[in-house]
Amino acid sequence: MSKITKQLKERIERAGTFFVATSNKAGIVHLAAAEGLRVQDDENVAFADWFCFKTLEHLTENPRVAIGFMDKENRKGFQLLGKVEAVHTGAILDGFAAECGHEEDMAQYPQEQHELLVRVEQILELSTGPHSDKDIEE
Repeated sequence: MSKITKQLKERIERAGTFFVATSNKAGIVHLAAAEGLRVQDDENVAFADWFCFKTLEHLTENPRVAIGFMDKENRKGFQLLGKVEAVHTGAILDGFAAECGHEEDMAQYPQEQHELLVRVEQILELSTGPHSDKDIEE
């Protein structure tokens, strides 16, 4: 199992937006964008967001995720591959979110913020150019 180093923690904290890939049992993939990835310890990360229904549905079928982020300037980043160990419900919208701008269609938008705790099992490089899919600890 890969460990999150101090240097990687610093890059994660600067990352801003990151992407979370999930898949259901049939292998149908869904990609979500989120912010605020936090390192809990050298094996776990957590983040909270207003995940759409598809992301949450996939996690009930398959807890495996890939989290990707890149530094915009040098176009290098990392993939954190792991398993969602816990899902906690946070804030609740109660049927309205002004930023969505579609009061009449709120049923299609998530009404609860969820925090995901992910145990990181493997850490891979991610870039737009040539790179290896070798675990950074190998």
